[in-house]
Amino acid sequence: MSEKRTPLNPAASLRQRLRGQIPSDRLGEPLQDGSCGVVRPETGNELSLIINAAMEEGLLLHPPDAELPPKNNYLELDLRRLSKILDLDPNSRTVTVQGGVLTGTIEQWLRIHGWTLGWFTPGLEELPLAELIQDARAYQPSPRYGGPVDSVLGFHAVLPDGREMWNKEAPGRATGPDLLSVLSGGFSFGVLTRLVLSIHERPLFEDETIIEGPSLSALLTLGGRIARLADSPARVLITRKDSERKRRAKPQWVLRAFWHLRDSEALSPEINKGTLKGFKVTQKRHEGISKSDAWGPGLGRARTTLQGQLPESLVDALNRSPGSWILS
Repeated sequence: MSEKRTPLNPAASLRQRLRGQIPSDRLGEPLQDGSCGVVRPETGNELSLIINAAMEEGLLLHPPDAELPPKNNYLELDLRRLSKILDLDPNSRTVTVQGGVLTGTIEQWLRIHGWTLGWFTPGLEELPLAELIQDARAYQPSPRYGGPVDSVLGFHAVLPDGREMWNKEAPGRATGPDLLSVLSGGFSFGVLTRLVLSIHERPLFEDETIIEGPSLSALLTLGGRIARLADSPARVLITRKDSERKRRAKPQWVLRAFWHLRDSEALSPEINKGTLKGFKVTQKRHEGISKSDAWGPGLGRARTTLQGQLPESLVDALNRSPGSWILS
């Protein structure tokens, strides 16, 4: 009578399925958090084989730092080996990269060559572009440049069954199905392997308008008006001015609007004086664009996104909180 074979666990079964098809160092061992391990493809073909094998094994793919329950039915997909910068086209103002390029790496490389993504803020440095775009990460949007998804002009992706999907480079206003939205929410419906992104000339100067107002609600209303100006700023945010205030002291907030300029003779747009009645306004000019970078959320801080008008209950909670908040 033949002995019963013990079924392989998902990690071992996946490793056996991919043996001989991809180098063994692409597959990590199961982790203590319950996942089946980390996979690190170096080519599009390896990624296609991994995605197809994971689907056949019933395993879900997620970014390495995703918060998931302790189950053994998912793989952590680390794309950082797919990190080539493929092309910089100054004429079309685009850069083509692999999906695993770190956001901070491509922004630094572009600035060296006189360009910028525009929407980059500190706190995104260690995130691969594909993960940032697909995992719906919170970021500080730019009234002028938008956000990561807005900059995508074209892409290639690998679907769960291993087939490829691509969307040729086209203006954002072009009509047609929004294929990129199909890939949002994680890696369940495919993985971005190559991206064509719009870029902008790196500004040489940054004008900062600092506005102090009577209340947080007043600054929120004013910030919305400034963000909708015809010549919109690169970044608008509201920060606490009094992080060391006493418990019962009235909280103080300040609005900061940054305009990026290419010429030292250029001027940021004037805000209607009637709009600024009751506010204290200070203006400064900085070389480069590092001043607004300093107000990024930071890698160690929690980030969240709330669309639309803030409810009064949240405004009251922010006023009572001792935390140093950044609203954008």
